[in-house]
Amino acid sequence: MCVCDIVRKYCILLYKYFLEILIQSVLFLIGVGKVMRDYSLDKDEVLKRKVIEVADYVISTKASTRATANYFTSCRFPISNATVHTYLNKRLKEIDFVRYQQVREILEGNSPESILDAEVRKRIYQAVALLLQGDTISQIAIKLNSTFDIIYDDITSRFFKLEKDTELLSRVRIILKEHSRNNLNNQGKNTKRIR
Repeated sequence: MCVCDIVRKYCILLYKYFLEILIQSVLFLIGVGKVMRDYSLDKDEVLKRKVIEVADYVISTKASTRATANYFTSCRFPISNATVHTYLNKRLKEIDFVRYQQVREILEGNSPESILDAEVRKRIYQAVALLLQGDTISQIAIKLNSTFDIIYDDITSRFFKLEKDTELLSRVRIILKEHSRNNLNNQGKNTKRIR
């Protein structure tokens, strides 16, 4: 390989790099490109701008955290659903409380599993009744024609927000701990030790 070939490859790489920057700059200016790093800003300021941009998107579109993550990943900058959740529930509260309240209202309205819904309450209490009869969460999900995740959330989260009877709450906690222990014991039996 001669010097000319090396120089040619280097020039092609530089050309591609500058062309990519030019395209990203134009797309960013018209609002559809990925966010380019602004090295004149410190990390905290960049993070603050991202949080506000995500919040403004949710406020304007009333999108869920998952839809917001998908939009930003495809059009602006890569971001996960968990990061969007953190931005909107923790960081935004510290940055702009008024926006935070607007976003909270939207996200709570987006939640189809509101404990205020009569059908959801009925399912929660049916799930707890089956749990008290000795069924596992998987069995309850099948019996109630639901998913494991929904029944798990019903029993471990929503029920505790609804119920005021401390004795009943205590019994459910004990059963859930027993189920967790059984699951851990079963996992230990089903896996081989690696030495």
